[in-house]
Amino acid sequence: MKISIIFLISILILISSCSFNENPQGNLALDLKEESSINNSTKETAFVIAVIDGDTIKIKNNQKVRLIGINTPEKGKKYYKEATDYLKSLVLNKEVILEKDISETDRFGRLLRYVYLKDGTFVNLEMIKNGHAAAKSFKPDIKYDSIFREASNPINNCVNLGCPQGTKLVGNKNSLVYHYCYCTYADRISKENLICFSSVEEAQNLDYKETKIC
Repeated sequence: MKISIIFLISILILISSCSFNENPQGNLALDLKEESSINNSTKETAFVIAVIDGDTIKIKNNQKVRLIGINTPEKGKKYYKEATDYLKSLVLNKEVILEKDISETDRFGRLLRYVYLKDGTFVNLEMIKNGHAAAKSFKPDIKYDSIFREASNPINNCVNLGCPQGTKLVGNKNSLVYHYCYCTYADRISKENLICFSSVEEAQNLDYKETKIC
């Protein structure tokens, strides 16, 4: 009987010891690690070996990278050199951070990425803010589209077109399309055909469609 009691006590102590040593934070630590891995899975580093134009770079493995959400003049067009040179000043011969949105590549096989400098500078946005690129996003890669549009659509652009403060975009009464005020074609709308909108919703409620050209 005495031996049985001692044996039973030993078993209880062993069970208690195992429970005490179990790490209550183990699953949480694992979850945090997995979450961190997921958050970083869309980002990678790369070394820029060439700048093709104002919105396309080439990284060390000779892969071309198209900057998401911006559009700059093509070769032979006005301001092509200025946009290209500015992008060179930002990223050429530097290690950058690439962030994926939804799509992996475009129809030309170029990687679609947001680009950052090591100091946190958002290159795509920097190109817009300095007047070397226009905001132009295509679904489904629209993560920062509103930020890009806001940066490239200063309120004075709309005011200069003859619209009141608070205008975000303008429409053409003749074609029933709307443009953001920074677009070249917005400046070509005659005063007779110009209509001012404070939001996309306002334009769409009047059956205006977004233009396919800027």
